[in-house]
Amino acid sequence: MSIASDIILERLKSNPEEFVKLDGDIIHGTWSPLINNVSSWATKEEIKAIEEGMIEARRTLANEIAMKILSGEYYTTEPLEPLAYQHPYNSSTLTSSQKMSEIQLRRMMEIQKEYDKLQQGATITLTGKAK
Repeated sequence: MSIASDIILERLKSNPEEFVKLDGDIIHGTWSPLINNVSSWATKEEIKAIEEGMIEARRTLANEIAMKILSGEYYTTEPLEPLAYQHPYNSSTLTSSQKMSEIQLRRMMEIQKEYDKLQQGATITLTGKAK
């Protein structure tokens, strides 16, 4: 086996999260240049060993998640700490819930303007916007 294959196989065992997600997708990251082009540099035996290593990595991650679910560590019920945002028009600071309220308010005002245009006899085009 090549040095690259040996390194990948060892990293698959020690750090499976660097290579795969639980849904089976390959993670694009540090190892993607080698993994995504494995057929261009590896022998058939190396490719088979890496594919088996990827399956084992998925199993390892699935086992870890299953144990966390059983122990109650996987889902958290703790409230998230609110984030702070700088208001775009003045120097006040908004929490994440205030920011969402502001975004919702702007969207409601936009919808109200569109509704007002419709009430005044405007027509709607195929795109759904009032004229």
